[in-house]
This record gives sequence, C-alpha cells and structure tokens, in this order.
Amino acid sequence: MNIVEMHELFRVLGQQMGMQKVRAILPESIDVLLNTAIVHCVRQITNSNVTTNFGNIVAIQKNKVSVINALRTLYTEKEININYKTETYTEDGKEKTRLIITNPVEVKDFYNFDIFYLLDCNISYDENSPYKYVAARLLEPNLIGEAERDYLLRPTKKYPIVTIVDVVENTENTKESEESEESEESEKSEKSEVTKGTLIDYNIYSGNNKPNKLKVSFIKYPAKVKFSETDSKCVPCDLPVHFHHMIVEEAVKLYLQSVYTTSGSINTNSEQQNNNNR
Repeated sequence: MNIVEMHELFRVLGQQMGMQKVRAILPESIDVLLNTAIVHCVRQITNSNVTTNFGNIVAIQKNKVSVINALRTLYTEKEININYKTETYTEDGKEKTRLIITNPVEVKDFYNFDIFYLLDCNISYDENSPYKYVAARLLEPNLIGEAERDYLLRPTKKYPIVTIVDVVENTENTKESEESEESEESEKSEKSEVTKGTLIDYNIYSGNNKPNKLKVSFIKYPAKVKFSETDSKCVPCDLPVHFHHMIVEEAVKLYLQSVYTTSGSINTNSEQQNNNNR
C-alpha cells in the first residue's frame, strides 16, 4: 500500500467511523497521524518481545513471532572494522593492561541509520574460522568492573562483553564553498553529502584477545511517510504490508480521539452557558 492509498483509506475509515467532516483534514495532518501510528506500532512490537530473565515456557510459546520476523523490512546488520586501545588498571595492588576496542574505523557505516532498537552485537577473530562470529554480551558500562572481577562473568575469548558507551545523533555540516559563482548542480551535490544518523560509541572486552570485526544488528527507525502531489516526492511506509491497514486504523483513532475531546469540551461549555442564561 503506497502513501496515496493510505490517505484514501484514512478518509474512508474516517467516514465509516462517523467523522463526516474528515475531508477537511489536510494531507500534512494525516502524515503526522500516520507517522505517530507507525512509531506506536514499532514500539508495541519491540516491547512485546522483551522477555524477563526468568520467563517460563508459556511466555516463550506466546512469542513465536520475533522482532526480526515482524519488522523484517527495518532489520539491519552493519559490519565494521575495529582498532585497539591499551588501558592500564590496578587490581590487587598490581598494575595490569587490557585491550579496549573503541571508535570504529568506518564509523560512517552507521550514518543515515537512526537506531530504534539495538538487538545484539557479534565479534569476529578470524574470518577463515568456521565459526566466524561470537555472540557478545551487552552490559552497562558501570558494571564492567564488577564483571571483570567475577570468575564466572569475566570477559573471555568465547564470552566477550560489549558496553555501549553512547548513542548520539551525528550531524556533519558540509563546508560551504568560498566561490560565489557556483551552479545549482554543485550546490545539490554538496547538500547530498551531508551525513546524518546514529553513531554507536562502544567498548569491547575480550580478555586481551584481538577481534578484527564487529557486527551490530538493530531495528532502524521507520521512514517518515509523506504525501505529495508529485509521485517522486512521496515517501511510502517501509513497514511490512500487513501492518499498513493497522497503522491507518490507529491513525484514524488518534484523530477521532482528538476531535471528540475538543468537541466534547466545547459542548460542555455551551451547556453551562445555556444553564447560566436560564
């Protein structure tokens, strides 16, 4: 279902639900409602698949549709090279060194991807190994010291730990050319080089072993739909097709709720004024 069909369905469902003045709503307002419904849909799916540490078999059976399967059009994997940093720390009165992997070399791989939900991290030590990737444990940065002192939880080659230090939105501004006489084509090309998105700053602890690659899988932020009279400027919904009808229904409910709330308050005020006049 493209964005034009979603707008048409919005107006049809609005008429069926009793909104006789739904034709007065602007396309821009419908886009806002659709985008809000899309975010609600993605958040509901991700939250419904979050399990506790002590889940029973009944809870597992209820979660037969995973986040990756439900949001397969938003599922993304990025593989990047990593470099090393040596850190000195004191333990039991002795100075020790450990390798910390920070700041990926190809950080631009994460640009233009707004991460909605981080799924997991995997690291690779040897590309020729039959087991190319090793699953890493995601841990809060403030707990890494306690984990390293624990005999069972400490990071090793087979059981590394990844700490996500920060997830920030990157905005790089392109340099403006000093030449005053530039063509429109060159200006457009400079604007297209602007990279925006989410950048992951991370640390990897692997017991002084040297992994060479990191693979992060995540659910990216859904595209913001936009209606336009020009087909080339339309932005469609990038969620799977079977969610589109539900998204439109949710958008209509949001609009109905706002209309009924406003009209209800107006009717209440008018009734009070009539009673006072009597």
